[in-house]
Amino acid sequence: MPKSISSPILAGAAVLALLPLFVSSGAQAVPFSFTASGGCSEACSASATITPGAGTLTVVLTDTQANPRSAGDLLSSIEITPSGALGTPTLASQNGSLIDVTPGAATGTPVAGNPTHWGVGTSGGQIVLETAGPFAVGGKPINMIIGPAPFTNSNASIGNFDPYINQTGTFVINDPVITATTSITGVVFNFGTGPDTFITGVPVPAPPIGHSLPVLLAVGGILFGAEFWGRCKKRPLGTAMPRAS
Repeated sequence: MPKSISSPILAGAAVLALLPLFVSSGAQAVPFSFTASGGCSEACSASATITPGAGTLTVVLTDTQANPRSAGDLLSSIEITPSGALGTPTLASQNGSLIDVTPGAATGTPVAGNPTHWGVGTSGGQIVLETAGPFAVGGKPINMIIGPAPFTNSNASIGNFDPYINQTGTFVINDPVITATTSITGVVFNFGTGPDTFITGVPVPAPPIGHSLPVLLAVGGILFGAEFWGRCKKRPLGTAMPRAS
């Protein structure tokens, strides 16, 4: 093979050989996203982004249904199916902006503090994160997640479960068997105070950023090698290499 071709390829190979120094320092956590809509007594929709880590799951839940009709349409639970065995999950933290909602109001009233009613457990091979159900803190299911204002369409049931998480809640679950390479193979979104409605989440494909990085670096190495080799071929023997501009 001519040197003008092999030398750039060797340069690209050298870059690939150095990749472990950049990308093998630790597995990169990959977020898994899902959406759901329909199926409730009036209308409901939600999304979830779940990111496995070293002994943790970070779960971001969002109720995307604007101007909900009733408490039965609010996001109150999610069932998460991870790859591999289940451990004993515990809820490390729960965060989100709280509001009280008066039925028929244009906006909610901010409430200080973070949610306190969510809990976590396992059932049927799934991790269940909920504020309505047996793993939640006792009492009626306060801290359900409500969608965007206005609330002018809401009926009297909305006034029974204050305070709500305003649109998005973030939850960190500790589980020693979870790793950054754990996959989330499916979720079920649950709505209402029972909960009452169960909707299987639809996966949202993630862009292949992690797989494209080695290719981009290799191509960059080949292009650099081609440029360097071209300069070497043009340089008369015994002369110094030109300075980079």
